[in-house]
Amino acid sequence: MIVEDFIKWLQTQDQSATVEILVGERARSYEGDNYFKTDFDPEKHVDYTDMRGNKFAIGKPYENARTLFLGEAE
Repeated sequence: MIVEDFIKWLQTQDQSATVEILVGERARSYEGDNYFKTDFDPEKHVDYTDMRGNKFAIGKPYENARTLFLGEAE
């Protein structure tokens, strides 16, 4: 999904609802990773990557890719 379509979808949602996201914590033992919900904070939970012009991405599937990651993974 591209950002334009995501915005259109968001506009169909309850505009007064609180936005929560899933945050993952890497396991420190054999029990497996942990996940929890938290309120979305753009300062902490947004990671934009732009691979356009990146010489190390040439010929790779992600060459010229632009991605917006929402969430947090440790």
